[in-house]
Amino acid sequence: MMKFVTKNSSHSTLHIGYKLNYIGETVNTEFLRLQIDNHLNWKNHIEQMILKLSETCYAVRLMVHISNINTLKSIYYAYIHSLIKYGIIFGSNSAHSGKIFTLQKKIIIIMAGAQPSTSSRNMFKNLEFLPVSCHYILLLMNTIISNQENFQTDYLITIVTFYSLLVT
Repeated sequence: MMKFVTKNSSHSTLHIGYKLNYIGETVNTEFLRLQIDNHLNWKNHIEQMILKLSETCYAVRLMVHISNINTLKSIYYAYIHSLIKYGIIFGSNSAHSGKIFTLQKKIIIIMAGAQPSTSSRNMFKNLEFLPVSCHYILLLMNTIISNQENFQTDYLITIVTFYSLLVT
C-alpha cells in the first residue's frame, strides 16, 4: 500500500488490516512498468529508463559498424522510441528528464557517425526523429485536440493554431 504525500508533510503510518493481518506500506512501486514513489516524483522511473537507454546505446554503438541506417532506425524505433514514448506524459515534465534527452542525443550522434561535440539538431531532422521534448508537446497537443469539448473555445483556438504550426 502506498500513501501519497507532499515532501513537506510529516510522515504518519497507516495501519490497515483485517484480523491481525496488516498491509505493509511502501514508498515506491512499479505499476504498468512505471516507477512511482509516494511523492509522485518520477526520478526512479527516469533512472530505470536511463539504464535501459544506456544498454541500447551500447547496442547501437556495436551495430553502427555492421548495419545500414535503416537497420539502425529499426533498432531505434524498437527500443529507444518505445521506451521514450511509454509514460512520457508523466515523466517528461520532471527535472530529471533532461538526462533522457542527453542519452537520446548521444544515440543519434552515434547513428549519424558524427563527432560527440557536433550539434544534433540537423541529425534529428535528417533521421526524422523527434526529441523527447517534442514527443511530449505532440502528445499534449493530440490529447487536447482529441478532447476539444473539455476546453474553453478561445484557449482551444490558440492551441490548435500552435499545433498546426508545429505540424507544417
